[in-house]
Amino acid sequence: MNIFDSDILLALLRSHYLLFTCLLFVGAFLTTYVIIPKIIWVSQARNLTTPVVGRSAHKIPTPAFGGVAFFVTIILMVSLIQSIHLNYASNHLIAGLTILFMVGLKDDLIISTARVKLIGQAIAITFILFSPELQITSLNGFFYIYEIPPFLSLLME
Repeated sequence: MNIFDSDILLALLRSHYLLFTCLLFVGAFLTTYVIIPKIIWVSQARNLTTPVVGRSAHKIPTPAFGGVAFFVTIILMVSLIQSIHLNYASNHLIAGLTILFMVGLKDDLIISTARVKLIGQAIAITFILFSPELQITSLNGFFYIYEIPPFLSLLME
């Protein structure tokens, strides 16, 4: 009996779903809780903070890399969920999130134009829109619609 066998993990997940969800939440919280102080320390040590300007909502210089902690946590948790559910829809989600992360990181390091940000967001959303696992193919009888053609599915997303 191999505890890391996908069938055993899936059966364990189904029998203890609430426990797994709570452990996932606690794991995400602790990961973020551990990473954020390190990011703040590195940002302050390397002087990678956002200065206070007239439009700023902050009163003191703020570390610009807080998104790194959230990105790492989301990727870890999505990968963990994907490994248990054996669903490949998360691959498209991870690709889209990675592109958004790279655009945001570039914006933190070197101020990006709105056009670059918009193009990056458009590329990221295409990974989600064209994911075959995430397409809406049926409304299950809502408004008496049971099947949706593929071209309408793209419009609904």
